[in-house]
Amino acid sequence: MSDNESNEKQYQLNLERQNALLINEISERKKVEEELLEQKRFFEQMFSQSSVSTQILDKDGWCERINPRLSELFGVKPEAIEGKKYNIFKDKAIIRGGILPHLEKVFQEGNPAEWDICFDIGLADDSQQIQVAEKMKMWFHSRAYPVFDDKGQVLHVIIQHTDITERKQSEEQIIQLSQAVKQSPSTVVITDLDGNIEYVNPKFTETTGYSSEEALLKNPRILKSNETKSEEYKELWETITSGKEWRGEFHNKRKNGELYWEFASISPIRNTEGAITHFLAIKEDITDRKQAEIQLQKYAEELQVANDTKDKFFSIIAHDLKSPFSGIIGLSQYLKEEALELDRESIAEYAGLVNSAIVQTYRLLENLLEWARLQRGGITFNPTPFLVSEVVSEVFGLLAENASQKDIILINDIPDNQEIVADINMFTTIIRNLVSNAIKFSPFNKIVKVQSFEKNSSFKIAVIDQGNGINKANQQKLFNLGTNYTSPGTNDEKGTGLGLILCKEFVNKHGGDIWVESEEGKGSEFMFTLPLPVKVDDALI
Repeated sequence: MSDNESNEKQYQLNLERQNALLINEISERKKVEEELLEQKRFFEQMFSQSSVSTQILDKDGWCERINPRLSELFGVKPEAIEGKKYNIFKDKAIIRGGILPHLEKVFQEGNPAEWDICFDIGLADDSQQIQVAEKMKMWFHSRAYPVFDDKGQVLHVIIQHTDITERKQSEEQIIQLSQAVKQSPSTVVITDLDGNIEYVNPKFTETTGYSSEEALLKNPRILKSNETKSEEYKELWETITSGKEWRGEFHNKRKNGELYWEFASISPIRNTEGAITHFLAIKEDITDRKQAEIQLQKYAEELQVANDTKDKFFSIIAHDLKSPFSGIIGLSQYLKEEALELDRESIAEYAGLVNSAIVQTYRLLENLLEWARLQRGGITFNPTPFLVSEVVSEVFGLLAENASQKDIILINDIPDNQEIVADINMFTTIIRNLVSNAIKFSPFNKIVKVQSFEKNSSFKIAVIDQGNGINKANQQKLFNLGTNYTSPGTNDEKGTGLGLILCKEFVNKHGGDIWVESEEGKGSEFMFTLPLPVKVDDALI
């Protein structure tokens, strides 16, 4: 083979090799172009169909593109943003938030950034071609990512916006509710299912004196005053654990021990699945209202007592005081007309009847006047020391005639040296009425005894008779002005029931109690107590 032929062949081989390389290069280029085209289509599809609002800025901050989601979500047309710089809204009211500082930081430092932004879409003007969206106020969370060239310079910035309007609205609502609870004029308490406190608002501290730290994880029973019955707590618990609301009143105790009233509404809190997770108590301090109600009730009771007093007073005047005078007038009139015809024994008998009626009427009048003075506050309370036995003996002397008429023996069983401090006039009236009643309701040939006892810090006196006794139902009426209970004595002696009412008021004036123990057919024992004075350095207090 000649050299020419050899060179030709080598040339052909080189040419074929070059063609092959060229074909291969073209093929590779087409492959790359196809891959780039595929990537572009993929990017376009992803960009267009993305559910995330996206916009792309060039290195100078001009908006190159926005995807349909951004246009739809923001309520803007593409031409309102594309081809414009990112600071287009710098002087507009439609953006509230620090968008510009964040973007400038991304461009200058090349670091990603994110922020929350609020768009008030409806404030834009027509020149910006911004459509009014249904939501006038929309919140977005924005993220900005820089894209670098091969020299590390920012080539593009991609901004993505996520609609967080609902979350922001929920957060604002939570903040509003939280502030409302904190500033509520009512006490708010949240407990777990076991009743342990998990939250209290500031009003709780103001009302109870317990700080939130002191109350947390404690049971509301720290406020318990034992004034509320256990049955009420049981009813409360059964109500709320069954998913219902409970309403009622508590008489609770503050940290300093002071009692107060509150009205409470307690209901279960449920999760999204309907299960009870907590209990909510909203409570209002009603102490002033309750005190007003109690005072009103007290006034009503006092008014009732005043009416009962008036009715009793007029009843006594109209009947009990009038009747004896009618008898006295009748007897005295008979004596006046028949004095010359009657023998000495008859005159003495009628004179005795007149005297008895006068004495009875005088004692009734005496009680009536003392009781009336007491109601007006006209009786002076003047405690002084005196010997009890001497006062009882004086009363026995006054009532000796009454006792002798029924052959009743009066026994003074008080120690001679027994001394107490009390109002001697009131004490005498108490003893006189109780002994007089004992004589009145004792049959002939019985005993009436007065005894005394000292127990703890009180002094007790008992007036004991062997009379007919009093049944349980009538025992409840004896010291009640409104019941107007009275009954005739064993010798048909009359009475008004006023004496025991007077005794009760005088005993209460001393800070003591009065009561009766009796059984029908077995006599009665009327007892009253008076507090004993305390001696300090021989001085009575």
